[in-house]
Amino acid sequence: TNGLGQDDPARYGALLAKAGADGLNLDTMDSLGPFVVPPSQSKPEMPVTAFYSAAQKAGIPHAIIEPELGLYNGLFLLNTTAQGWLYSLAQCPPVVGCSERVPFVPLVSLQKWIVRRSMPHVCGRWSTQRSQEILTAYFNAIGYTAWENIFGIWNGINPRDGELLKRSMMILRHFHSFLSDPAVSWLPFYPVKKLTPAGEHVYVSKFVGADKELFLIINTGTDTAGTQDWALNVPQAEHYSFYDMYHGEDVRIHRSPECLVKSCLDRLHRAKTVSLRVRVEAAGIGAILKVRDGKITPSQLTVLRDMGTATAKPLASFADKVAPLKQSNHFPSADGSALSNSSGMVPVNGSKVFEFRVVGSEIEDTYRGGQRFVTLGVDVQYPWEMEPVKYHAAYNVSIQNLWVDKFPVTNEMFANFLKESSYTPGDSGNFLKHWNCGKWPCTMPPSIAKQPVVFVSHWDAVQYCSHYGKRLPREWEWQYVAQGGDPDRSYPWGKWWWPEAMPRPQANASVFHLSDVGGYPQGASKDGVQDLVGLVWQWTSDTFRDEHTRSSILRGGSVFQPNSHQGSVASPRYQPWYFPGHAAAGAWNAKWTGEHFFGPKDYPSLYRLTVHAKYLLMAPSLDRAGTIGFRCVADRNV
Repeated sequence: TNGLGQDDPARYGALLAKAGADGLNLDTMDSLGPFVVPPSQSKPEMPVTAFYSAAQKAGIPHAIIEPELGLYNGLFLLNTTAQGWLYSLAQCPPVVGCSERVPFVPLVSLQKWIVRRSMPHVCGRWSTQRSQEILTAYFNAIGYTAWENIFGIWNGINPRDGELLKRSMMILRHFHSFLSDPAVSWLPFYPVKKLTPAGEHVYVSKFVGADKELFLIINTGTDTAGTQDWALNVPQAEHYSFYDMYHGEDVRIHRSPECLVKSCLDRLHRAKTVSLRVRVEAAGIGAILKVRDGKITPSQLTVLRDMGTATAKPLASFADKVAPLKQSNHFPSADGSALSNSSGMVPVNGSKVFEFRVVGSEIEDTYRGGQRFVTLGVDVQYPWEMEPVKYHAAYNVSIQNLWVDKFPVTNEMFANFLKESSYTPGDSGNFLKHWNCGKWPCTMPPSIAKQPVVFVSHWDAVQYCSHYGKRLPREWEWQYVAQGGDPDRSYPWGKWWWPEAMPRPQANASVFHLSDVGGYPQGASKDGVQDLVGLVWQWTSDTFRDEHTRSSILRGGSVFQPNSHQGSVASPRYQPWYFPGHAAAGAWNAKWTGEHFFGPKDYPSLYRLTVHAKYLLMAPSLDRAGTIGFRCVADRNV
């Protein structure tokens, strides 16, 4: 998704060779951009070409290159592109995907038509009804991206579509070599005899090889097409058998002396046409195999038997909707130990009522053009909410009196904690990576003593706070402190963005570094808490879980502020991805009205105190980052 901007094709070519990988997925990149300028050249090259050539130089002669955004303006790119994301082939509404089943005419993949070994993937991550996409992929004998987890947003495939996908894959995978063989002829839209309205939406793709023929059948209609509703007429051929590979049985055959297809045999007193009839469920599939008598292979018989078992239950008997996943909220409870020392902490008086206002900043959204197009858990679900949402309604919470660390925890403080507690993380990957330790125990570099500690996981931070009788703040506590109890306050220092109240932004990850805490007292909150915004992201205590993902909330924002544009020109480096780089303009609860994937970043909006960042938790070694630190709080009894 984002390279280093320093000869990325050669770097990835070397990584492919080292890992023994087959190819590279160019997420967020299309075949013609963003452009990269290779070393020693003055003109940019297309990433597909550059990456393919680099892989060849690294010893991978036929690397599989998969751009996300299509093969624009040049079929010659098929020479170097074996895969691709097909957002548009299924004809679902742009961005929002399919939400209902309606009859349609399938499109043909030009990439698959020209280069038979290509394997693009039909993709529609926001669709809640997937049958149109699955049927299109099946008709073209290509792949389907079964995308359910969208950056932690669960858009589950409903049981009916899941069963349809499973059945289609059983057939496509078994016949994959045949369907991708350049010597096999492909005839999409093979003629179908439509006998009743129920058969109006049956379409057939025919694949013709030297020793067999395979008919892939789809019914895009909303009614089942029975044997009385449609027929597949094929030339009569002696000593051939037909098998219904979907239902696992012989095909019902009608022979006709008439020539019903252009290529039928013309022999005196012999049947000239064979009419094949199979039942195809609404929004369902079928498959007919033609082989010489007695030549069906053991593996084909196995698939025939397995499909007969798999299709015994009709698709209509499976549920066709999926409810949004509920999230549970967890936060570490106090271990009972009292605050040992309030030195370095600031007293903050609580409030019985604080209006907590916040929205998420994830790149994905459920609103387009001001309209909500799908109900999905994009952000988190607070304890008082019925489901996860990105745009949270204002909610009154009670804040108790607190002690709050004046500054984020520093490397020096964390080093003392390690000495006192002998703490060692179970998963030590990337733990205190910036200390440049080859192995543990190791010594903190003195030059970073007063800088905020980073490369610590959520659990590392919990353990530090607990050791001193403290805890991580709940998100609304962090926000209350930063806003000084005023829900209208946009930044700790006031209403307007003030760059001088925080360290100078840094855009280059290669030379990115932190400054000492306490260097910008003008950016303090009303109570004197410093470095709340613009130095490091800060862990909060709560984690949110559903059946598939865990997440926590980061607050504050980092000094690392890359921009996807250099002026008004798009840069190939640091394209926005999970954190988009700006929030919706206007009121605190304003919703997106358009796209925001590749626009220039706007950190003043992203770092507003009514905007938070949902951070997916995968494993401590992966959760640790050079931009995330923390501070602790403690209950203050007065």
